[in-house]
Amino acid sequence: MRCNFTRILILSLVLAVFGLINSSPTGTQTQSHTIYMPVIARNQSGWRGPDGGSIVVMAGDPSNERVLYAGTWGSGVYKSGDGGASWQAVNHGLANLYINSLAIDPTQPSTIYAGTYRDQLYKSTDGGISWTWSGAGMQEQAIVYAIAIDPFVTSTVYAGTRGISNNGNPPWNGVVYKSIDAGLTWAAVLEDIGGPEAQDWVYSLAVNPNQEHDVFAATHEHGPYHSYDYGNTWHPIVDGINDYSGRSIVVSPERDSTTLYYGVWHTDTIYKSYNGGNDWFPSNREIQFTKVNDIALAPSNSDTIYMATFTHGVLKSTDGGVF
Repeated sequence: MRCNFTRILILSLVLAVFGLINSSPTGTQTQSHTIYMPVIARNQSGWRGPDGGSIVVMAGDPSNERVLYAGTWGSGVYKSGDGGASWQAVNHGLANLYINSLAIDPTQPSTIYAGTYRDQLYKSTDGGISWTWSGAGMQEQAIVYAIAIDPFVTSTVYAGTRGISNNGNPPWNGVVYKSIDAGLTWAAVLEDIGGPEAQDWVYSLAVNPNQEHDVFAATHEHGPYHSYDYGNTWHPIVDGINDYSGRSIVVSPERDSTTLYYGVWHTDTIYKSYNGGNDWFPSNREIQFTKVNDIALAPSNSDTIYMATFTHGVLKSTDGGVF
C-alpha cells in the first residue's frame, strides 16, 4: 500500500471526502477533490474551523460542495456555506450538544440527522436552521454512533446505538435500529451481538449503493455483520478476519462492485473483500498496528482510499490498498 502520512497530535480524527467540480481557465470542467478532516487536537494553533469545541464528525451537502456541517463535542452543530472559510452554530431545538454522528439525505439535502451522546437522535428538515428530537422507539439514553440512509428509499434510515451499561463494562446494550418513516419511529433490528453477556454495539453502518437490500455493520469487538434483507436479519461475515475490533466499514460505489473495506482498532488495520464480505484479506502492508477511526473512498476513483487513524494521522492509498 502506498501511503502518505500526515502526522498530527490528535485524540480522534474523522475523515470526509467530497468530489468538487472546479472550472478550468479554458472554461472546461475538471474533477478535483477536497478533503475535510475534523480533528480533536492538543494544540489548536493555526486551527481552521468552528470555535465551538472539538469536532467529532463532518458531512457535506451532496448538491452543493460549499455547504458543510460539523458535529462537535459539546457545542452542537456548525454549518459553513463557503467551503469551510467561516462557520456558524445551527442549534435551535437541539437539546443535546454532544454530537457523535451526522447523515444527510442524498435526495433532499436540507434533511439532516444528528446522533447524540445519550439523547438519541435529532432531525432537521431546513438545513440545520431548526431541529426536532426524532428518537421515538430508541432505548433510553441511546448513544448514536452511526447513521446510514438508504440511497434509493431515503425514508429508510439505520442507526447504530449503545445504551446504559454496567459502568462502561459489558453488557453494553448495543442495538441497531431501523426507521421506515424518515426517523419518526424506530424499531430494533439487530441486538445481542456476541450474546446476552456482551450485547456489543456498532460503530459504522453502510448501505450498498448498488443493492440497497445489502446493509453492513462494523461491530465494536465482534467483526463485520451483513444483512441481505434491508436490515431485518443479520449474520456475521468474518471469514479471514483475525482482528474483530471494527471501527469503519465502506462499500465501493462503482456499479456492480462487491468490494468492501473494514477498518479495525487493534492489530490488523484494514481488511478488504472482493465478494461482498464472504472472504476477507489483510490489506495492511507496512501499516500494521495502526488504529483506524474512519475510511473514505474518493468519489471519482474508488481505488483511492483515505484512512483517518489514531496513531498515524491520515493515510492514503491510490492502488485500492494492494496487500
